[in-house]
Amino acid sequence: MNLDSLQALASEWRDDAKTLRAYGDERGATTAESHAAQLERTLQQWEEEPLPIATAAAESGYSAYRLRELARQEKIRAHREGGEWRIVRRDLPIRPTQPEPDRIVVDLAARINAAR
Repeated sequence: MNLDSLQALASEWRDDAKTLRAYGDERGATTAESHAAQLERTLQQWEEEPLPIATAAAESGYSAYRLRELARQEKIRAHREGGEWRIVRRDLPIRPTQPEPDRIVVDLAARINAAR
């Protein structure tokens, strides 16, 4: 499972809501829409999270040194917070040879469950 599949899931829940509403199940439709909206909000918060450089390095496959270098050269969007570089997750470059870590999806699933 990856980020695209989670976004597709939210879309499926919205489609389910339309189907439920067409069959007169307003309560079920509202619940499905609510779940879709919650998932979309959680995904947006996750994408907008400013990551400390060590976390950004672990998720991107690039070294912390290289990410700092790219930030200083303004090749990636980053900002300093309390003297430490931070990179918003959606702006994080992903090293092509680095597969997306499974723990990202596990972390996101834990946040979704905690938000319920």
